[in-house]
Amino acid sequence: MKKHEEFGLRFSQYKNPINGNLKKDIIKYTVNQHSELLIIKRLDDKDAKALIRNIDNALQGKHFDETICIQSIEDEDIEIHPPNIIINNICTLPLTDMKTILEEWIAFKP
Repeated sequence: MKKHEEFGLRFSQYKNPINGNLKKDIIKYTVNQHSELLIIKRLDDKDAKALIRNIDNALQGKHFDETICIQSIEDEDIEIHPPNIIINNICTLPLTDMKTILEEWIAFKP
């Protein structure tokens, strides 16, 4: 089982009705604190990689941004407090789990 599945997330794809391109999506069937992870679908690969770099820095004891400021999710409250990441003061999960989910999201291709 992949890490995103452990948190009740399913990666899927759909066809954009305007241009016909396939797009990535995330579906969560059970509403709970981990529903906040749906913000990941708003991250493009560049932003997801930037968040992974910040997580890696935190895990390695290097300088990291405690408050995440990424334009595509600027309306969300994401904070890193090692060993956890906290999303909207609702969802707390280990940095290592968040990193793995982000890596799976980047690897998922529609």
